[in-house]
Amino acid sequence: MKETRAIILGLLAQQDLYGYQIKKQLQAPDLDWAAIPVASLYHELSRLSEQNLIEQVATESAGGRPARAVYRITNPGRQALADELRQAWQSTGLRRTEQDIAAYFMNVLDDATMLVALDARLDDLRHQVAQVTKKASAERRHPQSRSTYLAIVDHLLARLQAEIEWTRDLMRRIESHEFRAAAPVQDPTPAKSDLAIRAKTQSGLGAFTFVLHSHIPYCRMAGRWPHGEEWIHEAIAETYVPLLMALYDLRDQGVPFRITIGLTPVLVEQLADLDIQTHFLQYLDQEIMAANEDIARFGE
Repeated sequence: MKETRAIILGLLAQQDLYGYQIKKQLQAPDLDWAAIPVASLYHELSRLSEQNLIEQVATESAGGRPARAVYRITNPGRQALADELRQAWQSTGLRRTEQDIAAYFMNVLDDATMLVALDARLDDLRHQVAQVTKKASAERRHPQSRSTYLAIVDHLLARLQAEIEWTRDLMRRIESHEFRAAAPVQDPTPAKSDLAIRAKTQSGLGAFTFVLHSHIPYCRMAGRWPHGEEWIHEAIAETYVPLLMALYDLRDQGVPFRITIGLTPVLVEQLADLDIQTHFLQYLDQEIMAANEDIARFGE
């Protein structure tokens, strides 16, 4: 499910809203579980308008404030929302969690450390159950509470209880030393592929110097797409990060590479800037969202 799109369409299916009203509803207590990034709200509204899923029906201005557009869901938008909701109910896929990764590599930590960490996790889960239960009790007493919101709270409580039971069971199995199998004997001989790589990098005749020079003009806070700060965002995502990953891979493979990289002061200052770093993460979120939409549009 395209969560941001579905929630915006769902809100507009209830009533016409302008952007700030949508933002406030996304931050309301009965939608805090959704964790929708409000920073990309107006970008998403523009995208939905281009797709004819919503439309601007009026422009309001009051008290000398700037004009603001009022949005309304279209018939294609209602159909898209219905399709998203049907697909969500039919989906039974389970997502991998960070606890799954920690469990797979649990032998890295000793039993005592694992038990301390899991005991702390149990305390946190119990605290969350108490908080959600308290909030649910207050909502049930409120005459205007949405029954659909209470269904979400019940779902959250069920998942928290399941996590508590899973954590307790894992602690019992650790205490019984179930996961402490004998460690495999490591072969000290380098793999053939590593030997081949190192052979290729031995000194030979002649010399070769690999020099990379990088510079981007100052584009911090210079606007957004199609021209502006996204210039450096694209360079980070498509040049600097892939280059770093390649160099890390070569190091891990034992390749004694030599490289010269030139970075101009203007570029270095921008790479170290907090605003550019924050905007770069927002840019990545938007690119991921667009890629997911392309998958749905063109097929996997």
